[in-house]
Amino acid sequence: YIKLGQMCAGAGAGVMPEEYLDAFQVLLEDCPPVPFTVIRGIVERDLGPLREIFESFDEWPLHTASIGQVHRAQVRGGLEVVVKVQHPEAERNFRLDIECF
Repeated sequence: YIKLGQMCAGAGAGVMPEEYLDAFQVLLEDCPPVPFTVIRGIVERDLGPLREIFESFDEWPLHTASIGQVHRAQVRGGLEVVVKVQHPEAERNFRLDIECF
């Protein structure tokens, strides 16, 4: 449903009332974050235990989108990085979006 809201937000004036366009606009900017427990599980499944790889890993994302979110982290050795994590349902949602068109 997020993708549908994003499409409505991008439709522009004249398609629907301005207050609806304003409400949908937030979906172009930020989406609700996936809980950190889920994100942690994804990262640890793909890379290994956080404490072995990172000195720090921010639980709150820098930015979220409909398919993923990014977190600030610092790897062992001090290099600051940004870790992009795909949401667990992103591929399924993408396929559903494509099938709708």
